[in-house]
Amino acid sequence: MKSSKIKYIEASAQIIADILKRAVKNKLPEDAEVLRVNYNILTNNYELVIYSEEYEELPEGSIIPKLEEPLISEDVLK
Repeated sequence: MKSSKIKYIEASAQIIADILKRAVKNKLPEDAEVLRVNYNILTNNYELVIYSEEYEELPEGSIIPKLEEPLISEDVLK
């Protein structure tokens, strides 16, 4: 940790989903819900499992496919 001068933010899964709906270039579906958030220490990334009625149903035991579209639109970064 860099220093003891730190704070944390609490954000519900739904707040994260709402932010991503505005920031994701390919636009998440309106009914998108974050079901789970995992931290991958190897890649230093958070992995969000997103539910939407628009997504194809997966057979039980399937690997969850990755959303391959660019994540953040350039407009959000300005």
